[in-house]
Amino acid sequence: MRRLLLAGSLCCLTLTALAKEVTIHGFVTEINSSTSFVVDDYKVARDNTLTLELSGSEGTQPPTFRAEDIRVGTELEVKGDYDERSGQLKAKSIKVFLGDAQKLKRRALLEQIPVLTKSGSGWEGEIRADGERIRVLPTTLVTMKPNRAEREKQKDATPDESPPLMSIEALNLDTFVRYEGTRTADGKMDAAKIEFEHGELEPGEAKMWKKLEPQVKNPDYASFVPGTFKTRDCAYGFCEHEIVPSREAQEYIARIGESLIPAHQKELLAGDPLKIPFRFFLVKAKSFNAMAYPNGVVLVHSGVSISCKMRLSLRLCLHTRFPMLSKNTPGRLLTITRKNCSHFE
Repeated sequence: MRRLLLAGSLCCLTLTALAKEVTIHGFVTEINSSTSFVVDDYKVARDNTLTLELSGSEGTQPPTFRAEDIRVGTELEVKGDYDERSGQLKAKSIKVFLGDAQKLKRRALLEQIPVLTKSGSGWEGEIRADGERIRVLPTTLVTMKPNRAEREKQKDATPDESPPLMSIEALNLDTFVRYEGTRTADGKMDAAKIEFEHGELEPGEAKMWKKLEPQVKNPDYASFVPGTFKTRDCAYGFCEHEIVPSREAQEYIARIGESLIPAHQKELLAGDPLKIPFRFFLVKAKSFNAMAYPNGVVLVHSGVSISCKMRLSLRLCLHTRFPMLSKNTPGRLLTITRKNCSHFE
């Protein structure tokens, strides 16, 4: 009897030792049900009685959000007991970071030609952009804003002029869409306002691209000697980096980055002013960080490859910022900060 009690006690101690309390912060990458889902590589188990804590945009009241509304891409902070043997995290508390998840106001490049049909004096259908499915309703204000070159051809056009969209024939895959709307229970966006604008490379941007062209000395992979990456001007304080002397690591980062470049962007001819010459470099740095220059140069800190345990984490980290690399905004330098990406560690 004593042996059985001792064995039982040891078993309980073993199980207790395997479970430890942890707090994770990340994005949902897989959904089984409202009580079972995956955050990065943690299998989260949620009791039906556990109430979600909502964190809305600063200065606003968090909107209604149910456990059934959790979907791939939802940002969560989960605290609970983690079983290292099974990989399951039994949640004690779950905080949902809504941010701009409910109401959005963004600008992005079209992923495909919109499926729109005339509905009275407006339009109805769906737009795919920025990873979102944007629903256009008959009440949605849909306009087409002339870009700089188009305004120059129209003598009476003004920079703020945005007339109604007359035909979807005017849209192509080099068109940007500025959208405002509200997310619905099915995960789509109901748009209140849609504004299209053809992409173009303005003279100031072309000048910026040349100014930010880096001086690159490739690593000596055979001798494990780092390469060097220098910008001509000390733009934003990021002047010089050492390129990691691992061919395998450089090719890995390049493969992930190139897989995120839109197909239409790849198909543009080399001489097309809208074609962005994307280049990817893994540079020496302990921080979990990455940054992109408007001329398509992307620097990934070596801390990213160390911190991200799963390929999906790095892919998602780059993907969440990648659409911005295609925005033709003069002087824009995009960064992925520890605050934004700490959930991948």
